[in-house]
Amino acid sequence: MAKYPQLDDCQGVWKIKDVGDAVKLGRWRRAGSRAVVSGTVTIDYITMSSQGNGTDFGDVSSDISGRVGLGSHTRGLFAGGNGQIDVIEFITFVTTGDVTDFGNLAAGVNLPSGLSNATRGIVGGGRAPSMTNVIGYVTMSTAGNASDFGDLTVARASMPGLANTTRGFFAGGFTPSEQNVIDFITIATTGNAQDFGDMFESQYTSGPACSSTRGLTMGCLNTSITGTCDKITFASTGKSIRFGDLSTIHMGTGGASNSVKGFQLGGQQANGDATNIIDSMVIAHGGTSLDFGDLTVAVGGKTAASSGEHGGLTDGY
Repeated sequence: MAKYPQLDDCQGVWKIKDVGDAVKLGRWRRAGSRAVVSGTVTIDYITMSSQGNGTDFGDVSSDISGRVGLGSHTRGLFAGGNGQIDVIEFITFVTTGDVTDFGNLAAGVNLPSGLSNATRGIVGGGRAPSMTNVIGYVTMSTAGNASDFGDLTVARASMPGLANTTRGFFAGGFTPSEQNVIDFITIATTGNAQDFGDMFESQYTSGPACSSTRGLTMGCLNTSITGTCDKITFASTGKSIRFGDLSTIHMGTGGASNSVKGFQLGGQQANGDATNIIDSMVIAHGGTSLDFGDLTVAVGGKTAASSGEHGGLTDGY
């Protein structure tokens, strides 16, 4: 029987018809079908292609909130955290187990923003302990310390990071007042962020989800905790628009996606309690998200999540 490859172990030459038949029949292996999330010491994972509850994956090195999650095809990274932590740790999506040390950020930072494509992971902004506008990057296939990328247009923290394979976006945040700024960068180059437009309204602590063409911010703090979801279109510049709602009112969710669906994992409810809810929303459609399952533990505040299929990383594959 043929051994069908995937992105991290491609070999041989394949006819387009054979590839198409294998995909249709479910034999072609998909890279990155897992999403992982950590809001405590525990890491949970879900299989994005099938509805269900979270499963224990392993543990991070310490129980801190305020991390950010990044993902390549094969690796998930956790960076920063409460107490101005500079640690970067990683897991390999296809296995389970505890994190491994990856390197360090240029400075310890709490509540940074994070985004990535298949090659680079970007961490920007946060508290260090005052607000910072610094953007750093790592090459996710090679462990090591972060290098300088450039600066945000506004020093701020707790904004979702959105990305496709070429562009990255930092949406909203606080200074500590709520912000409506959207910045963008070109991930393959280095340099300062540029103005993209404005959020539908000032907000922060949203969960991100991305296809190759659009990014969603899901659940936020806008004076009070809301379950609203907004959308930006990556190829253009301009203002985000209202797109839908989470199934319940909560914010600080861990956002992950597989280019078809966005997933919001955990978060903080309107009464301040942490939740174990997993919501899913079709990125192309919007509307009200649906219950997907439950995490093994409730995670509140600012959770960190990542996957290997976000932002079009496996489109056309």
